[in-house]
Amino acid sequence: MRTILYILFFIFIASCNTHNNKYLFDFDEATHYYYEIEEDSLMNMWTKENKTDKEKKIINLLIDDIPYSIKDSSSVKNLERYGFIKKQISNSDKSKLREAIRRKKVADFEETTCIAEYRDIIIFKKNHKIVGVIKICFGCDQYLIIDSRGQKQDYEEHIHMGILSQILHPNN
Repeated sequence: MRTILYILFFIFIASCNTHNNKYLFDFDEATHYYYEIEEDSLMNMWTKENKTDKEKKIINLLIDDIPYSIKDSSSVKNLERYGFIKKQISNSDKSKLREAIRRKKVADFEETTCIAEYRDIIIFKKNHKIVGVIKICFGCDQYLIIDSRGQKQDYEEHIHMGILSQILHPNN
């Protein structure tokens, strides 16, 4: 009987560890894009009557939930064209990034009232193919996860925003 309890306990512990070691994306390359804009300038662009095509695209990227899926990744392939600053995430930061995107359920979700401004975007690739995108608003602690199954808000998964902030903005 004691042996059976030990075996069951071992299986329970092993299954918990297996679940906790899953990450949102299996990637070998991660690129960070950041859009530098003052709050007032963004609001002026957002409320402007006759936006240029470039301004519409910037608003879509910063405020809207675009892209809707990985297959619709054309909107994130040319971020530099719209003024985003590109930074390759170093190999030394990749392990920290994996820790930040460890898959786990959110126990309690707090809804925010601010409008997310996704100034930070991380594109994850495996063998040069996009496998995931995370759009991040550090002002509201909101993010949008886009993977092969489509969009997910932060109701289902948890991302460690503190670790992400340290990786993406180490001087802040």
